[in-house]
Amino acid sequence: QWLSWWLEEDVAVDRAASTIYAYRNMARCHILPALGTIQLRRLTPMRLQTYLYDQLDEGLSPNTVTKHYVLLFTALRKATTLELLDANPMERVTPPKKEAAKYVFYSPEQLRRLFSIVEGTMMELAVKLAAYLGLRRSEICGLRRSEICGLRWNCVDLTRGVIIIREVRTEIGGREVIKAPKTSSSVRRLGI
Repeated sequence: QWLSWWLEEDVAVDRAASTIYAYRNMARCHILPALGTIQLRRLTPMRLQTYLYDQLDEGLSPNTVTKHYVLLFTALRKATTLELLDANPMERVTPPKKEAAKYVFYSPEQLRRLFSIVEGTMMELAVKLAAYLGLRRSEICGLRRSEICGLRWNCVDLTRGVIIIREVRTEIGGREVIKAPKTSSSVRRLGI
């Protein structure tokens, strides 16, 4: 009950729609089924630590489970601020160690083969933008973000030979949303 109130009354007020959507998904798919019947005051550090271990055992990545840790820490900190709890039990819980990002790159031969497969199709431009410029498509907590799909003509300067990445396209609950990239370092100018 507390987590649902916090999501709707505290988080939904000032967070981006994509953040709200991701938090709701984490709560609905993982946190509430595992912890939803436990009274707020009965959430112990041991129970919360076990929850994180269980999520790892179920196959979630350490980076994803760290997002669960942050959500729970923040929600329970608010409960402490509002004096629903004397202390935040998450302060005594250890998040998993983050894994370094793993990148796999196509070899020149693999790229040539891919380009020949998509040549003349609707995917040709998107594949070449991704390959030559490193434009990204990512999925985090059920949200798909795409720099390629966020491109608009006002981001392309053919005279100067520049593409400016300043928007991404994401889908939230079945509807398309165009928004700024998550970090300022993702806003960039690329030569074409």
